[in-house]
Amino acid sequence: MALFFLNNMTEDENDGQIRGLPGHSGLDPAGAPPISGEGMMTERSLLRDGLRGKNVLVVDDDSLFRKMLSEILLRAGLAVETAVDGEVALRLIRSGRSYDLIVSDIEMPNVDGIELVGEVGRMPGGTKVVLVTGSTIDFVPGAEAVISKSNVISVLMDEVKRVLAAEK
Repeated sequence: MALFFLNNMTEDENDGQIRGLPGHSGLDPAGAPPISGEGMMTERSLLRDGLRGKNVLVVDDDSLFRKMLSEILLRAGLAVETAVDGEVALRLIRSGRSYDLIVSDIEMPNVDGIELVGEVGRMPGGTKVVLVTGSTIDFVPGAEAVISKSNVISVLMDEVKRVLAAEK
């Protein structure tokens, strides 16, 4: 797993939420890898792919992994919020927050990613969920995709583009 240096993001110690603004990357530019093999995504490609300003909730109990996923998505022009587990994620959704996509770990305390998929699937709004895992699970009913944590950097943005493009 790559290590990223975050500097323009804040994490609330009470709820674990990272709040970041698209276009204000928290990565140290000297160590920042490009989002894709083509290099940094341009404003034109963000608009073409329909990503700019989409709201994503990242859910993972591992703070480093949560921050890494958030940074990848922020650099792609997405608005990102985070939750430390599925219980906090459900609390955010039930409070009226709206997300175009949820990217969640599977194995977490309290409410895990599989339970989160089920709960979100029963809610109005049809929010899509992409799961990430360190285990060998490769299919979860109701999830748009399941990505191995070992491949997440190379696969995440392709899956996000695919899932969000289906909304058009």
